[in-house]
Amino acid sequence: MKRKVVFLLWFIGITVVGMGQDHVTWSSIQLNKKIDDKWSVVLRPIVRHNISNTQYLNWSPDYAANYTFNKNWRAMILGRTWFMPNRANRQFIFIDIKHQYKFPNLWVRNTLRYHQAFDIGDFADGDFIRWHPSVSLKKIKKIEPYFGLQIFYQLNGLNHIDRVRYVVGANYAFSSKYKLVVRYWDERFYNRDVNFRQNIWVVNMVYNL
Repeated sequence: MKRKVVFLLWFIGITVVGMGQDHVTWSSIQLNKKIDDKWSVVLRPIVRHNISNTQYLNWSPDYAANYTFNKNWRAMILGRTWFMPNRANRQFIFIDIKHQYKFPNLWVRNTLRYHQAFDIGDFADGDFIRWHPSVSLKKIKKIEPYFGLQIFYQLNGLNHIDRVRYVVGANYAFSSKYKLVVRYWDERFYNRDVNFRQNIWVVNMVYNL
C-alpha cells in the first residue's frame, strides 16, 4: 500500500511540474509474435499528437526482431519510419543489447542502444549511443510500477549528452495476452543554443499473438 501511495504522489508531482510545457502523446498498438524459443517479432504503429494545441504531428510503424540468449540477455534490431505530413520522412534503425535481473520484489533492466538515423532530403537527424536503465516493482493488483531514464549521447563529432528522458509509468496486465503500458517522459534537451523541455505521454496496448 505504501509503495502504491508513493508511486501516485510521484506521478502527480512530475505532472504538475511539467504543466507549463508542451504535451505530446505517442499512442500505439503493439503486436508480439513468438516464433520459437529464441526469436520473436514485433509490429507497433505509433500516432503522435501535440495535445497542447490539438495538432496532429506524424505517425510511424515500428518493426522489430528479438533474439533471446538466455533468461537475462537478449538483442533486438528495430526499424522506425516516421511519415511526416509537411516535410521529408525520417528513418531510423536501432540495435539493442538488453539485460535484466530479477530481485525478490523488482526487476532491474538495462538497455544499450545504437541509434542510427538516415538523412532524407535536406533534414539531418543525429546518431546516438543511448542507455536506458529502469526498475519495475512487484505487481500491485496487476499494476506494475515503472521508473527509468533514457540518456542520449550524440555522435556526429559532437560527443555530448543531447537529452535525458526521466520516465515514470506502469503496466497493467489484463491477461497473459493483453497488457496496457503507460509512460510519462519528462524530456530535457542540453548543449543547444536554446535548451528546452517537453512532456511526452506514451500509451501502448500490447497483444501477444
